[in-house]
Amino acid sequence: MCASFAAEYKDPVKDTSRALRRSALMIMGLYILVPYVVVGALGEQTIGANPVNYIGIAFEHILGSYAWLGQVPVMAAFVIAMMTATADGGRSLYGIAQSGGTIRQLGELNRYGVPGRALTTDMLINVIILIVLGEPIAILLASNLGYLTAVTLAVGAFVLLRRDRPDIIRPIRLAKPWVVIACALFAINTFAIAVGILNPGLTGYGGLSETVTGIGILMIACVLWYYRQRIQDKSTIEWRVHDDPLLPLDTATSEPAPVSDSRSHP
Repeated sequence: MCASFAAEYKDPVKDTSRALRRSALMIMGLYILVPYVVVGALGEQTIGANPVNYIGIAFEHILGSYAWLGQVPVMAAFVIAMMTATADGGRSLYGIAQSGGTIRQLGELNRYGVPGRALTTDMLINVIILIVLGEPIAILLASNLGYLTAVTLAVGAFVLLRRDRPDIIRPIRLAKPWVVIACALFAINTFAIAVGILNPGLTGYGGLSETVTGIGILMIACVLWYYRQRIQDKSTIEWRVHDDPLLPLDTATSEPAPVSDSRSHP
C-alpha cells in the first residue's frame, strides 16, 4: 500500500522510501513478537485447534472478564483494513490502467481527484466474492491467494528488470544483495503458493471453491489486460519489450546517457 500511494506523497521518491522501510520494520517486528506472545500464552496445541479464533481465546486467557476490551482494537483493525484495502485496490487499478495494464475506463479520476471507477470495481468484486463463497471468512483464502501471487510476480518482475534494464531510471536505489534476496523471496513465495493451492484446508478457513475463486480473479485480470492490448490499443502482444521508454536519454545525441554511478543497484 505504501508503494500504491507513492504518486500522492509530497516528495514521491523520499517519502516512498521512508514509508516502505518503516512499514517493513513495523510489520517484521509485529510478526516476530505477536506469534511468540500468543504461543507463550496459549500453547501450540490450542492455536492449532483454533486457527481462526485463537485471538479471542488469547484475550480471554490474558484479560479474563475484561476480554471484551481486546475486541475493540480488533474491530477497529478490521474497519481500517477494509478502508485501506479498498483504497489500495482502487489506486492500484487506476495506476495499472494508466500504464496500459487493464481497460482504459479504470484510469479515470472523478471531480474529487479520486479513482472512483476503480474503487467501485474493487467493491463490486468483493461483493461478488462474498455472494459466491457465502462465508466472509472464506474470502481470506481467495484474497490471500491473489495478493500473494501478485506480490510474488512483482518480485520476479523486479529481478527481470534489473537483468534486462540495468540502466533504467531508478530514483530509489538499493545495493546488489537485494537482487539475491528478491530471488530467494520469489522461490519461498512460489513454494508457499503451491502448497496453499494443493492443500487449501491447511489454513482452516477455505477449500477448493475458494482456491478456484482466487485463481479465477487473477484470470479476469489477464483477460482485461489482453482486451486493453488487442482491442483498445490495437497493439500486438509482446512478451518482451526491446525499446524501453524509461531509459535515460541524452537530449543532444538521443543515445543512452552514461550512468554516473558505476555501482550496480536494483
